[in-house]
Amino acid sequence: MVNAAEAGALVDAVVRCCADPAYEGKTMGVISLRGAKGHLTELENLLAERLEYEQRAERRIRVGDAEDFQGDERNVMFVSCVNSATTAAGTVPGGFNGKTYEQRLNVAASRAQDQVWVFHSARPEQFHENDLRRRWLDHLTRPAEEDTAAVEGEVRADVRHEAFDSLFQQKVYLELTARGHRVRPGYRVGRHTIDLVVEGGTRRLAVACDGDAFADGEDASTAAARQRDLERVDWTFVRIRGSRFHLDREQALAPLWAELERLGIEPLPEQPEVPGFPAEGADSQLPSAAGWSEDDGAEESREGERPQGPSPVTGAAPVAAPEAVVSAASAEDPRTPWPDLVVDAAPEPAPGSTHSVARNSLPVQEIPAAAFHRLVREMQELQTAIDAPDETPVDVDAANLVFLRKTQADQRERRTKRFGFLRSFLDAVHVGREEEMPKAVFPGALLVLEFDGQIDETTLYTIAELTTEDADVISPSSPLGHALMWQETGREISYDASQDRAHSVVVREIRV
Repeated sequence: MVNAAEAGALVDAVVRCCADPAYEGKTMGVISLRGAKGHLTELENLLAERLEYEQRAERRIRVGDAEDFQGDERNVMFVSCVNSATTAAGTVPGGFNGKTYEQRLNVAASRAQDQVWVFHSARPEQFHENDLRRRWLDHLTRPAEEDTAAVEGEVRADVRHEAFDSLFQQKVYLELTARGHRVRPGYRVGRHTIDLVVEGGTRRLAVACDGDAFADGEDASTAAARQRDLERVDWTFVRIRGSRFHLDREQALAPLWAELERLGIEPLPEQPEVPGFPAEGADSQLPSAAGWSEDDGAEESREGERPQGPSPVTGAAPVAAPEAVVSAASAEDPRTPWPDLVVDAAPEPAPGSTHSVARNSLPVQEIPAAAFHRLVREMQELQTAIDAPDETPVDVDAANLVFLRKTQADQRERRTKRFGFLRSFLDAVHVGREEEMPKAVFPGALLVLEFDGQIDETTLYTIAELTTEDADVISPSSPLGHALMWQETGREISYDASQDRAHSVVVREIRV
């Protein structure tokens, strides 16, 4: 059994970490949860191709299954789940439960001293309900349950609490918690501290409370610099002015509620807490040994900052690869978002919409497995394109260089938005059966189109940002791409291909 895509994504991460100064001096290991010799050999060969022997020896890089690492540890561990969703229903075949598998997973999760990365080729819900890997991934991609009440004692609007820097912060905190949101005050990200962080699922929002006075050692310039640093690693900020808050609380908080809605951060549901991992009565080592804690993007989103100096690396974010996803966790704060792996962009809106993708609002609730895999491949290619450095041609003049840089920036922005949209879309839909084809155009679908009364039966089209071998590509940001999305078959749609001419298109067939 070999999962080449997952092996490739894992080795890419190992190589990237080896080149990252934040991992200087860190030892590394690779564990396959399935003791498949073919998969282990694939990992060994890819590492040998990408890293010199001296570098592998210096990092003590070793590849094996959980039993091979019994009694051994590394600073950073990379874990491969191997199996992918290969059934007709889009689920992972077989099972992974029982005492033997529980011990295997405990060993894999507890070999890391600082950080563990988990690579999986299916979403948690595609694993069987009793699969230990599903429960582990659910645990990794959800803010820690023990942090739902992050503040001890009563928080009042008129009495200072030690967890806050000001009464103003406490008042904003109380407004958020009154609506049922999970809020963490004084949240540390590397060397920075965020006033309040609102969490929901795999998403987060940073809230800066600008009162009448700055904290000790800080002024307007340092506060702005802190926000810029965190925005570079994909934190989203909302700033609330104390003066406006005291004059008109409702108006001052309106941008906060709007941003929470856009990001899809909802209040905590009124239901019992999800039991911790592993099952009750099991001899669990995971929470203490692996140090699981919190948080997207994750997405699913997550953002964070590289460590300064020798402190353990922190990070966590789901990253799409061709049929592979990676989640990372650290011993200090395993779900703190990781900066370079994921771009957590605002979801690409459907025509006429300014809201993020929500399950109940989508015209399509399920997509076939083939379309799901096509979108995962597109996300991986987008991630690679986003991470790639901009090329500068030789002997280009200054005027053309300015134009080139703008074009490259626009292209990167489009790809970033597309990546964020696809991740939100896949979070919001189920994977269904191939025969249950949606009746409206959806991301990943292959289309037979009629242009201006002429049916093009020999060409398939798909709405995507990058070229694909499956079909001719229609850009999602083009007038035609906007016009087609979510449209039903047989309906004639008008769109403007140029400033002076309108065209019509009809979706004659939707395929996968």
